[in-house]
Amino acid sequence: MRILMLKQSERIDIMNPRKKSLKNILKKQALILAAVAALGTITITGCNRGGPGRPQMSGEQAAVPVLVEKVERRDLTEYITISGKLEGMVDVTLLSETNGRVTAIHKHLGDRIEEGERLGSIDNEVYRIGLSQAHAALSSAGAGLRTAEMNYETTKKLFENGTASQVEYQQAKVAYQAAIAQRDGANAGLETAKRAYANSRLVSPVSGYIAALHLKIGETIFPNAPVAAIIDRDRLILRSGVSERHVRSVSRGQRATVHYQGEQYPAVVRGVGLKPAANASSYPIEVELDNRDGKLVPGMIVRVTIETNIYRDVIYTETGNIQISYDDSFVYTADEDSQAVRTDIVPGLVVNEYTLIQEGLEIGSRIIVEGQEALEEGMIVNIRN
Repeated sequence: MRILMLKQSERIDIMNPRKKSLKNILKKQALILAAVAALGTITITGCNRGGPGRPQMSGEQAAVPVLVEKVERRDLTEYITISGKLEGMVDVTLLSETNGRVTAIHKHLGDRIEEGERLGSIDNEVYRIGLSQAHAALSSAGAGLRTAEMNYETTKKLFENGTASQVEYQQAKVAYQAAIAQRDGANAGLETAKRAYANSRLVSPVSGYIAALHLKIGETIFPNAPVAAIIDRDRLILRSGVSERHVRSVSRGQRATVHYQGEQYPAVVRGVGLKPAANASSYPIEVELDNRDGKLVPGMIVRVTIETNIYRDVIYTETGNIQISYDDSFVYTADEDSQAVRTDIVPGLVVNEYTLIQEGLEIGSRIIVEGQEALEEGMIVNIRN
């Protein structure tokens, strides 16, 4: 702000009557001061003049950002939730039934193996010889049985004709019976030898994937020593429990969904127990799923939802969207002018995280589902996509 001063020549000695009158001087000073004040007012007004970025006037209301959902009739699925650990449908631990030195390993950890394939080999020469001897023993016993049978039949006819004595007949009969027993014993010996030989070949009893392998070339294994763990991951199963409240809602063949890290996999209820598990209040349940794509593996902890009911052609919203004031339930909707409208409703059955709406909402109206906490009737809303 500029300061205006009177020129030295304009100073007046008020005691000198020959100079300008005091009245005129004071009038001029008043005009100057008024001009200075006017200049200051213009400067201040110019600094506060509004533009595109000026602060909003205190009387204006800012629009509240919200999200909405359109009211329509839809189907709503009710479900129960269980959780547990996935297991292979086939999950076996192969134990050694013989002893010997490991001479070869034919499969490796993670490999697919079919039923009857060999995991490895041990030094089984002794078992091979034993198998050959068992075959020979069975052949010998068979020959002896045929001879004893012929002798018995001949002696029986002679005895009936009176040619052979009672003693001869009994001797032939006993020899025939002994030959039968010897043949049966040889047959059992052959089966034992076959089993011992098969065990020495370390053959897988099931098809699946090798989850653990405990063989090392050169090491000696003994009976009951673990050889391998074999799991079939193509079909997985979850064993869990359902409460007494829900057990009547679940049955074999019901559809289920396995949830893991944001992904969903179709499954089916394989079976439900008819009594609670030991030392538990829940009823056992098994859920099975096809896993041939290999996206899941045994040991994963997953969540499973099982469909128990479907409500057809109903109006519903998330329970959290409904507000309660004393005995009244209401939601906020957005009208055509983007204003918040308190809409009273009659809530119905609660289904999982949703509530059925019996009355109060019209098809096509817009329920505010996010941002409604700060709303009041008539507020302007900014609907975001």
